[in-house]
Amino acid sequence: MTSKESKNAQIKATLSATRNRRKSQMCKVVVGKIQNLNKEQLNSIQMQFIEAKWLVNEMISFGKDHDIWKYKSGKEVIHKNKFGDDVTTCYKFLSAQSRQSIVKSVINDIKILSSMKRRGKKVGCLKFRKKVDAIDLPQFSVTYRLVNQYHVEIAKIKGKIRINGFDILFNKKGKIKRNIEVANAKLLDKPDGYYLSVTYFIPKKEKQVSQNKIGIDLGCSTTLTTSNGDKINVLIEETDRIKRLQRKLARQKKGSNNRYKTRLLLQRAYQNLHNKKEDISNQIVARLTKDNQIFMQDEQLSNWAKTGHGKKVQHSILGRLKTKFIAKGANVISKWEPTTRTCCACGHKNPKQHVSVRIFKCEDCGHSMDRDVNAANNMIYMYQIGREPAKFTPVERQTSIDRNISKSDSAKQEGANVQALEATYVVEAVEIQ
Repeated sequence: MTSKESKNAQIKATLSATRNRRKSQMCKVVVGKIQNLNKEQLNSIQMQFIEAKWLVNEMISFGKDHDIWKYKSGKEVIHKNKFGDDVTTCYKFLSAQSRQSIVKSVINDIKILSSMKRRGKKVGCLKFRKKVDAIDLPQFSVTYRLVNQYHVEIAKIKGKIRINGFDILFNKKGKIKRNIEVANAKLLDKPDGYYLSVTYFIPKKEKQVSQNKIGIDLGCSTTLTTSNGDKINVLIEETDRIKRLQRKLARQKKGSNNRYKTRLLLQRAYQNLHNKKEDISNQIVARLTKDNQIFMQDEQLSNWAKTGHGKKVQHSILGRLKTKFIAKGANVISKWEPTTRTCCACGHKNPKQHVSVRIFKCEDCGHSMDRDVNAANNMIYMYQIGREPAKFTPVERQTSIDRNISKSDSAKQEGANVQALEATYVVEAVEIQ
């Protein structure tokens, strides 16, 4: 066996061992913000993203006249200068492994477009990039290294880089925890600064099914209602600063430097808005999924936006909550289940009622309670018994009535009188400074 064959066999064995190890591991991602860069480090990071943009655009230009599969990244790149002329520049800041990852990602994009075209879908082509937002750092301890919880080293950047947010990876002695296996990373360019996203693996834990069952009903008038009667209303609107920057951007000349600066400020303001929504949704999901088994309905939020609730959906966190609950293992029932029309006490189906009617009153047993709370309770039973929620057993009926009878008196008054979860989770028209 030649040296090349033995090396390939060793690589194949290593990959096989890694795949087998991953079966018993769970993938997680931690993101840390890069801070306190000196001028040389800042210039190096900026040039890495510029060289990445040059590489992507060179590949797209090469693919117009040649076979893209034959493209090979060398030590030089051809790009346009400010006068529009072709210029050849040597790579100084982008590592070889990062260049290989960029080439693979562009080829994967082309494969995806080709696959979609074969399936009969209308597709376009890759366009020249004005900016690259992410650079792969594929190999731990080669393209990047975690020095401690406060510093990292990145290939082609001199010195240690200060970073915040990696405490979860390290123990009290400042070393990576034994049960953590660090993998690849990504250098991110966001409107509010540079970030490092690190992927790591930890051993899988046996999932314990909680005995506490909570149904969750998502809505526009009230963002989230639980089967226990708790209500959470979140409305995060665009700030006056965003509206002012949008008006300013519309007046400025396209291609001007002032327009470019305004667009950067607008991106930063939207990033702050995004961070605010992410923070609130993470708190709500963590609070409700802790020691609870979640049941919810597969709501079609895109259809809500078409029926006059576009602003409500846009300024809420409904999409985030739905995605995060499902990722946490929520039990989801079909969108066609009549959760709003069905009585949670006896299973009788009422005729359709207008959305303005906020109190549900059963025409069969007379049970009355808040409309959203009734729907949230139905989600638990409908998931357990399938598509036959017409009549529950006497034990189920009596249990449901005993649980909900104490809440029905207050629900009769108005749905708005139901107690909220906690003041920290009720956010009305949040203004971001």
